Amino acid sequence: MNANELLTKQDLFNLEVKLLKKIEELFFSAKSLESGGQIPLLRSRDVRKMLGNISEGKLTAMRNRRLFPYLNVNGTFLYNREDISNFLKSKTISPKL
Repeated sequence: MNANELLTKQDLFNLEVKLLKKIEELFFSAKSLESGGQIPLLRSRDVRKMLGNISEGKLTAMRNRRLFPYLNVNGTFLYNREDISNFLKSKTISPKL
């Protein structure tokens, strides 16, 4: 390595971002195969759609109120599909007969 090939902090940060994205892709593709095509972990945008296209702020408020569990992986919030489904089921009102 010569003096023109030194790594900067920005180079290392960019490498970290690329590696994390690749790991995430591999993780999601492996989980997809295990679960028969359904990815068990959802990103915030997917959860927002499941909950009726709610805003980011509303999802943040729900997360802060601990209405369902979540993971924070390097700033990315991930939710278990089953936890969100169970939350929706718990909020379903059965019709009176």
